[in-house]
Amino acid sequence: MTRSLMTTLRSAVIAAGATASILGCGGTDAPSGSADTGPMEFIDLRAEDIGANRAVIRFGTSRQTTCEAEYGLQEDVLDLSATDPSMGPELYAFDHEVPPEDLQPATLYHYRARATDEAGDTYFSDVLQFATDVADIVAELTNFVGLDQGTSVSGVSSNFGGVGNDDA
Repeated sequence: MTRSLMTTLRSAVIAAGATASILGCGGTDAPSGSADTGPMEFIDLRAEDIGANRAVIRFGTSRQTTCEAEYGLQEDVLDLSATDPSMGPELYAFDHEVPPEDLQPATLYHYRARATDEAGDTYFSDVLQFATDVADIVAELTNFVGLDQGTSVSGVSSNFGGVGNDDA
């Protein structure tokens, strides 16, 4: 889903006063005493651009919030975190992209979004999961016929630059 479509959906839902979660991403209602009386919703929470060592966690929020993704190898132990690099700790937005880096290849990760609104209320999404890709295997090549390996040249069709056979 594109950002413009997410923004249009969010605007329509907010204008209609809807309280249901858009696209079923889960979320937590605002705590009592919050400045905004409607629930805070996570919109279209997903992991994309998954590679062997990275992924991008994207989501929207029904209120302007800061954002963070908490992740880990166990659903109940989300001991790693990443933030949206385009946002500072006090910047608020509706759309969020969080790129966890240095992930392990072929590994299942569990993650959730964490968002804090301008009133200081913090919300957590449901826990989802993604698996990183298998790493490309790059064979390390060893040159067994280099001069530094003891190889000598016994005959050539031509030498360039006036270099001798064993000096190439």
